Amino acid sequence: MAIQKLHDAFGAVEKGCLSIVKFIAIVLGLLAVLLILLFVWAEQPWRSTPSIAEGLFGSSITSEKDRIFDVRVGEAFPVPINEDIVIERLIQEGFEVFPEENRASWFKGGFVCGTNLYISLETDGVLVTEIGGSYASSCL
Repeated sequence: MAIQKLHDAFGAVEKGCLSIVKFIAIVLGLLAVLLILLFVWAEQPWRSTPSIAEGLFGSSITSEKDRIFDVRVGEAFPVPINEDIVIERLIQEGFEVFPEENRASWFKGGFVCGTNLYISLETDGVLVTEIGGSYASSCL
């Protein structure tokens, strides 16, 4: 009888351990799913690259990308050009436009690295008289 009680007690402990192991496995599984979702969200695959920045992303030197982007911005928006046209096109390209600050920016981040595109402009109230672009990338 005492042996049976001892066996029952160990059986309950064993069942409790299995429950804890199952719980830990479920929690770890959920954490893995959340981590995968975090990586996917951080890479922002839904963000399309502005056409004036196509081909700039890769392993070349950032200063060269900066120069190329600045030239492309100047070619895409030859001055003088109507400010409203510039703002409309930048919004269509996915830039966040700050007309009161005469600038626009676009960001695509990853879990470790991110890329920023900046466009600055000078206006006379109607026409853009100067425009320039800059490219920046950063990693942790």
